[in-house]
Formats: sequence, C-alpha cells, structure tokens
Amino acid sequence: MKKVLFALTPLLLTGMALADPQVEMVCSMVQQDDRNQMRRYLSDNRLNLRNIYDGIRCNNDTLLQFAMRNESFEIGSFIVKQMRSGSLEQAGYIEWANNNGLGHSPLVNEIRTRIGQ
Repeated sequence: MKKVLFALTPLLLTGMALADPQVEMVCSMVQQDDRNQMRRYLSDNRLNLRNIYDGIRCNNDTLLQFAMRNESFEIGSFIVKQMRSGSLEQAGYIEWANNNGLGHSPLVNEIRTRIGQ
C-alpha cells in the first residue's frame, strides 16, 4: 500500500507562516466583507496586514483585487488604509480595475485618495 503524504504548504511571510486553511479563512473574510473579524484575526494572531499581504492570493487575485471583485467595500477600505501608498501606486490597482471592468468600484476612489490623485 502506498502512503499518501499530505502537507500544508505554508506561505513564509517575513518570518510568519500562514497555512492553507488560514489563507482560506482570510479570503473568506474578504469575500464576506467582514472587517471586524479580519481585525480580530490579525490581532489575535499578532499579524500585520502589510507583512502577509503579498503572500496571500484568493482565486489568483491579491486581497484588494478580490475585495473589488466581490464588492467588499468595508474590508477593501481597511486594506487600503493598512497598505503603504507607494505600494498601492506601484501595484497599479486603478489601471487593473479599469482593465477588468471594475473602475466604478468605490475602492478605486479610496485608492486614489490614499495615493494622492
């Protein structure tokens, strides 16, 4: 009989690791637009959103892109406020939103305000 090895592949994020179920939980919070649960989760696990942001993908989108696609304004604006303005500008979220038919998203205005446009 062959042994099946199942391992959760942790995402190493500046000294912190999130296992797949934790990533799914974060994506679920974004999809449900549950800002309070996200804040509690980050606080309880002593995580900083800036430190884990780059390592999390939800349906192959960043957390902010996923929030735009799911019209999750509350958590999306929380993410925008937590991110550095230079990072937001460099990532090209406004252009991405326009190219994907999401230019009408209120989060685009939040991003513009944050980066000073």
